[in-house]
Parts: sequence; C-alpha cells; structure tokens
Amino acid sequence: MSDDKRMGWGAPAPKVQGSASANPREYVGFHPMDRTARLEIVPVGNPTRFMTYNNLLEIIWEHEFAGHIELIYSFAIVTIKGDNLEPVARAIADGACRVIRQFDPKRHDKPPPDALIIRSIAVEAAYKPGEP
Repeated sequence: MSDDKRMGWGAPAPKVQGSASANPREYVGFHPMDRTARLEIVPVGNPTRFMTYNNLLEIIWEHEFAGHIELIYSFAIVTIKGDNLEPVARAIADGACRVIRQFDPKRHDKPPPDALIIRSIAVEAAYKPGEP
C-alpha cells in the first residue's frame, strides 16, 4: 500500500508511541490518526463514549508535568489524569486522536515507568446514561 493511501483522511498514522499493538495485554493509551470526527473515550468501569470534535470548545492541559488534561465540551467536561500526556493533548488539539484509553491493571501489563499512561478518565456530563 502506498504511503499516500495509508496517510489519507481517516487512515491510521505511522507507528508512534500510542499506536495499536499486536500484543493484546500491552497498554496503548491513545490512537493517533490524521483526522477523525469523534474521540472514543474508554474509561475503566464506565461506558465508552464517542464525543464529537465539533462540540469540543477548549482543551486545558498542565504542560509543565504533562499529567492533567481537561476537555471542555458544550455538554460535558472530561478530565484525564496520568503521566507523560503531552502527545495525547497535542493529538486531541489537532483533531487527530481517535481513542483515549484508561490503564486497566486487570487487562494490561504494567507499562515502563517513563511511558505514557492514562490513570483516570472522569466525564461530568449533563446527560448520564441510565438517568431520565
């Protein structure tokens, strides 16, 4: 497959930290792409959400230590906490992040100490699944 086709709209980006792994136990905190319309948010113990980029109003991230990101949507606030989150913040800011995934010690092997890791994802939304 040519690089042009592989790098087209919605196509996977080249292998970088955060790209999918062949090992299902290897933790991958985010999946970058060229462009995507929605961000898939996968917390542990809560439903997965697909949130649109066109409703994302602001991104706030603590850049000095790269450990905290807040996504301000018109209908929700998503708080992401972890380590080495700068690639996630930049991919989201570019509209080029397809998935963010919280680390789950039951499903994933422990990543190296200096690796990108999403330790928690909290979604405070006006609508909560299961509520009228």
